[in-house]
Amino acid sequence: MNGKMRLCAPVAALLMFNAGATAQLVVGIQGIENTNVWEVDAQTGVSTPLFGGVSVEALAVDSSNAIWVSDGISLYRYTSGTGLNTIGSFGGMNGLSATSTVFGMAFARDDMDNEVLVVTNASTNAEGFFTVDTTTAIGTAIDLVSNTAWHLLTVAYDPSADLFYGSDHDSGGGAGMFTTPTPSDSDAAFFSSDRSRASAFGDGFYYYAANSGNTFTVFDPNTQSGTLLTTDLNPSFTFSGASYLVPTPASALLLIGAGAFTRRQR
Repeated sequence: MNGKMRLCAPVAALLMFNAGATAQLVVGIQGIENTNVWEVDAQTGVSTPLFGGVSVEALAVDSSNAIWVSDGISLYRYTSGTGLNTIGSFGGMNGLSATSTVFGMAFARDDMDNEVLVVTNASTNAEGFFTVDTTTAIGTAIDLVSNTAWHLLTVAYDPSADLFYGSDHDSGGGAGMFTTPTPSDSDAAFFSSDRSRASAFGDGFYYYAANSGNTFTVFDPNTQSGTLLTTDLNPSFTFSGASYLVPTPASALLLIGAGAFTRRQR
């Protein structure tokens, strides 16, 4: 593929969060709860309820601070002004069906004005990273991996280093947390044996959490060490998606990855 990947997805109304001086995480909860998506203070761990009504498998926040959610098979968009709206069922992902689930989502910088959403898909037929059109929810494969050696459940993006973070839950692929400059299993470098279902990158730190419990590991890429952020969320919740609030609104495109990484072209 020559040139940069681009998706054409217009951004509608802007969503303004109270993301003042304190950095904020957005955290998704699996299962139908009164509140499935929470805003969490990245310094204190204090949470604020945002909305419910959809079991979260993955989520991402775009440059306008709209929240995009996957329940595994469909894509949704939430803003405080319009509420939760269904974009459509995921399609075009080589066998995406009841046996496969979109587990990880993250927006990645494509050029100065646009972002693409990376999504991971876990499937018996196609595991890998995909870009997804945010107006149709139709995906395009960027890189597929072996579904017997990999089980990719999270994706996050560091724009300053142009680096992707992910979590593999299958021992055949090495299992654990890894980085990759080009979303591909061949470029993956593991840095921890931890596993995660909710991760985000923001302000120079990589935040990731296990399925259960109420803590995030805050990983510093510079020191290759982590500290714990304890939230006030119910420890019985199943974390299943996370993202980071973007301070400056901008137009955005959605890139979604399905069990694999998307390959950025330069």
